[in-house]
Amino acid sequence: MIASQRATTTPSARRQRALLFAAVVGAASIDGVTKLAAKATLDDGPTHIIGPIALKLGHNSGVAFGLGATGPAWIVLAVTAVVIAVLAAAAWQGRFASPLAAGLILGGAVANFVDRISDGAVTDMIDVGWWPTFNAADIAITTGVVLLVLAQLRPAAHPAATARRQPLRPTIEYELVTTSEEAAASRFAVRRRS
Repeated sequence: MIASQRATTTPSARRQRALLFAAVVGAASIDGVTKLAAKATLDDGPTHIIGPIALKLGHNSGVAFGLGATGPAWIVLAVTAVVIAVLAAAAWQGRFASPLAAGLILGGAVANFVDRISDGAVTDMIDVGWWPTFNAADIAITTGVVLLVLAQLRPAAHPAATARRQPLRPTIEYELVTTSEEAAASRFAVRRRS
């Protein structure tokens, strides 16, 4: 970033970028920890949690729902890297309605990308029986998309609504009082209006 850009970054933009960064790191970290735990504990078979939900170790060499699993791995990695780079640039520039939503989407995408690079496939562990097995990164991406849609549907703040949210400050009105003699002498008096 050049000096002129740095100087024009507002406190609001810095807060939004901090939230974006925190969401990316948080989502990727949670996903990484859950994948390590799943690899260490689920080799013996699924673990039933409650109702139809179970923890079951799975590996997805494709993208969402196994699409592209038969294609060359380098193509999946290259396309994923380009999508992540474009999303990251747009999020950093504040082009998303919600930095939290953008951070969750990016964090999940980065976590799955890193997992795919290290293992050749994405590790999944949450099985609900009627849906493909997924992981914490997938939850972050889905949550981010839902939050982004909700942020887009929220009506834009009207200037009058924004003004109403400003702290109330007492207003004191003054009036200019002149008499014909004062006006002739170019003098005037200020009196507080009651």
